[in-house]
This record gives sequence, C-alpha cells and structure tokens, in this order.
Amino acid sequence: GQTAADGFVFDAPEPEFGALSLQQVYQLSSPQYTGKSTVPLLLDTTTKSMVSNESIDLAVALAKTENGDKSSLLPEGAEELARDISSHITLAVYKFLFIEKEVKTSVLEKLLLQLDHYEGLLQKQRYIMGDEQITLPDCVLWSSLIRYDNVYVRQFGLTGKTIRKDYPALTQYIKRIWNLEIRSG
Repeated sequence: GQTAADGFVFDAPEPEFGALSLQQVYQLSSPQYTGKSTVPLLLDTTTKSMVSNESIDLAVALAKTENGDKSSLLPEGAEELARDISSHITLAVYKFLFIEKEVKTSVLEKLLLQLDHYEGLLQKQRYIMGDEQITLPDCVLWSSLIRYDNVYVRQFGLTGKTIRKDYPALTQYIKRIWNLEIRSG
C-alpha cells in the first residue's frame, strides 16, 4: 500500500468491499462516519459495518478474548491503567502533532512527566503491574515506546528527551518485552 491525499491506498482491491483505499472502506462500511480514515479498523464482515477504530478499545477487546474477562493480560485495574497510558502517552503524541504551536510545550511537558513516571516505576519492577507478568498496560506502553525515538522524535518533531539516551530503564524494558517468549497454556 501507499498513501495518497485521501489516505492509505491499497496495492489491490481489498476483499470485503473491493475498495482501493481505506477511505473507501470507511465510506462503504459507515457512510455516516465523518472522521479521518485511520487504522486500526475493525469491521463486522457479516453486516459489513465498522465496529471500531479506537486502538485501546480493540486492544481491550482482544485481551478479553484470551479467557473472557479473566484474561491474564487484564488483572484487576489493568484495563483502566492501559486506557490511562493510551490517553496520556500514545494519544498525547498525536495531540502534540496536531495542536497549535502555543500549547505544544504544555503537552510535551505532560508527556515527559509520564515517561519520567514509568522510568521510575520500571527501575523497581520488571513490568508495569509488578514483576510476575506482562499485562495489557505493558503492551500499550511498549507499542508507544518502540516508536518514540524514530517516529515521534524524528518525524513528529517531539523535542527534549529520547528513550535511548534519557531513559535507561525504559530502554531495558523495551528490550525485555521484545525478547519475551510467549507460551500458550
């Protein structure tokens, strides 16, 4: 695929609608939708309608499919913490990208405070919710951290700190999760 003025363009028609772009998928699956055509996008292939395009909602739903609401990725408090990380780190980066120049400093300062918080926490424990297991908040934070230096700093223009140079515990955390062996029950 490639991008064009109207968003992501497919190399070949996608199988559900025969659409040639993500914008066409949005138009065909949810004609009343007026937002941007972004990924991820979950479609109901039976009704050919859009279910959701909110990353955190999809992550929570997928985590719950593991074993219902008793997922090992979702111990008590994990969903709320994952949503908090999504709001204050993942989405803050995109907020920074699209807001007026006058408030960028404030958004960046709040983002760096969040990174400072998780740097301190992960100096004391292996994962966000303790030493024992990876949880959904780890998945959400990790996915932002691995993009931070190369995408958010280089391409989005975030200034200040980088993960690689300024956050040794977060750097080790990225490596630890990258090398994690996933074992099924």
